[in-house]
Amino acid sequence: ETIAAIAADLLNGELHDPSSTDLAAAVLSIADSLAAPGTGPSALQARKAIQKLNRLRHFEHAKTLGSAWHDMRACHPSIQKQYAQALIELGALDAADTLLNEALEAARISRDIEYTPELPEYRGLRGRIRKQRFVDSGALKFLVEATDEYLSQYSAKRSYWHGVNIVALRTKEEQSGLPAREGETTIQLAEEVLQLALAEHAGNSTDQWPLATASEACLALHVNGRGSDWCDTAELWLYRLLNHPNSDAFSIE
Repeated sequence: ETIAAIAADLLNGELHDPSSTDLAAAVLSIADSLAAPGTGPSALQARKAIQKLNRLRHFEHAKTLGSAWHDMRACHPSIQKQYAQALIELGALDAADTLLNEALEAARISRDIEYTPELPEYRGLRGRIRKQRFVDSGALKFLVEATDEYLSQYSAKRSYWHGVNIVALRTKEEQSGLPAREGETTIQLAEEVLQLALAEHAGNSTDQWPLATASEACLALHVNGRGSDWCDTAELWLYRLLNHPNSDAFSIE
């Protein structure tokens, strides 16, 4: 009964601090229920469960559910994204890249409009993978590939979270001796991203992510020589993130 209750909570996007053993059993019960056609949770329930597990950094359990869904029900726009997120956090970069490529191809040929809002997410995660490959290997080609992935989305839609990654990556490119990219400077881009994040925060104070981006953009302005006051401002926005009611283990990490 305890395991069934935990599973029911997960499928509603809730989790109330179960023991690790009971949580593992509940996750396996959900995964097993997907084995037979026509049974098990809906896509909405599975999405809620995997999202909750990711938010609490239970990435192995998110992987278990994501893998079960993918094996039994194939590609789903948001479940595929969350499954790839878990794999990235677990260091399975090649497997995550394969999932994202599959999702991008499915989006290209599918008429399912649920793929549309996920496309920037897929591209952002591909950038994240290449960024991690650069961190792991130091190979500059991955640094350039990561920047290009984020730029492909930012040039089409000025999303602050793509933009702040470009700021960080371009700063690293310049520190590594790579030539500056054409167009606006890194400082100009950091200023633009900061304004985008502040505007987003003003329009939706329930979202914690603009606070993180504002902190990072201010830090970038400090690092790129705009003065030490920007470091203090970055710290202020960081405190606001840490004290935001919707900041959880995943967003802080």
